[in-house]
Amino acid sequence: MSSHAFPSGAANLLFNKLCPEILGEIFQACIATSGERSGPSLSSAPINISQVCRRWRQVALSTPRLWSSFSLLHRRYIENDSSDDYHCIKRTIPVIKNWIERSSCAPLDFDIYMRLHEFMKDLAEDIESLLEILIDQRDRWRSVTIIYDFPLSRWFDVSFSDMYMLRHLQLECCSTPDCVARLDLTRSPKLETLFLQGNFKMIGSGNIPSLANVHLAPNTGVPSLSAFPTLQDCFDILRRAPSLQIFDASCEGSSDEDFFEHIQMNNLHGFHLRLGSTHVVSKNQLSSFFEHLTVPSLKSLHVSCHSLIDYSPINANLLGLITRSQAPISTLILDTPAVREEQLISLLRLLPGLKTLQLGGMRTLDKVFSNLTLAAANEIEDDICPQLERIHIKDIDNMSLSGLSDCVVSRWRGPTKSKEGHGVFKRSLREVAILNCTPSDETPGIFRDLKVEGLILELRLKPYVYV
Repeated sequence: MSSHAFPSGAANLLFNKLCPEILGEIFQACIATSGERSGPSLSSAPINISQVCRRWRQVALSTPRLWSSFSLLHRRYIENDSSDDYHCIKRTIPVIKNWIERSSCAPLDFDIYMRLHEFMKDLAEDIESLLEILIDQRDRWRSVTIIYDFPLSRWFDVSFSDMYMLRHLQLECCSTPDCVARLDLTRSPKLETLFLQGNFKMIGSGNIPSLANVHLAPNTGVPSLSAFPTLQDCFDILRRAPSLQIFDASCEGSSDEDFFEHIQMNNLHGFHLRLGSTHVVSKNQLSSFFEHLTVPSLKSLHVSCHSLIDYSPINANLLGLITRSQAPISTLILDTPAVREEQLISLLRLLPGLKTLQLGGMRTLDKVFSNLTLAAANEIEDDICPQLERIHIKDIDNMSLSGLSDCVVSRWRGPTKSKEGHGVFKRSLREVAILNCTPSDETPGIFRDLKVEGLILELRLKPYVYV
């Protein structure tokens, strides 16, 4: 709310006749139209509103919702700012504490972004005193983001429960190994989005009925063989979230005991799983994970085992999941150096509706390109992935560019041999990107012709040949 918008003259008389409830709603609208949550400022609502006159101040102070939304941002987290962040944060923290008190019982919406920086060490005590107050008020949380890089002390060792108002929760905290935050989200019936990175333990046995989007990552500051999330943690969340649509997890640790029971996720359409470098996620665990899961609505499958050079996630249980689910998968992303070409071809044969294929880290893809080369016009059973629109390949050690060109030409210009009487070729391919790959032969000149014809083509090869 800008200064020239304040009422004067006849308009001021009109505002003075408004009842406090209506005036409070107008003040609330000033905040709602300001966009993203921001830190306390003298030039913006609600502070500037409360300084217009005595009556406005009384109404503002008696309207808890005006003071229940705020942020505390380390500005260098957002932009390269040369201003004195230390003094800004030091001044802002007491103001926010005052806002929390004024907000009474209103739902709290706030963002805390504090990334690791040298001067932040002197502010740790102030910031953590604010976080401790906010955690004590967790029953009022509605939309909350806390990103805090410094190791948390023992006060974070609490149970987060009874958060009935909660809709969005993002906690990215570097906690010490013996400091585990326990989350019981079964009493958060409105929770839709969950981002967790750190040392957490999920408790409670009931469902989280509205949960639709989940992102999980381990505590990067304190690696551990039992770090959250394990595959068991992932499966437990899947089992308790019947409305889940997106699941994204990076697993570093392993649980001592794994118990999987068959579940069917009817609404899940995005599944992204990255296995870490601790080598503790066993083949049996991942196989059992896939064996007990059915995802009939899955559209995007992303599996990364880049740091596990001797383990391929494409096994009989993953193929069984795809076959059992009969899902309309349109995007496949694999970053798995141990995958054999025969395994990948078997997987691709199960994905007739695939539109985006992204592969990385493998030694060679010669047989894959050969099998992806169209032999007949579209919709012939022998062709793999006839609807493919985008092919992205990266970090391949031995790339046959001639095999790639045959595949791309067949999908851009049509197969060299079409079955007699078959309809006109329908082009689906739009984009090809080959990045950071080592070629085993010369770059075919036809690639330049394909770019002229309209194909979006990016070719960045070692030793750095660009097309």
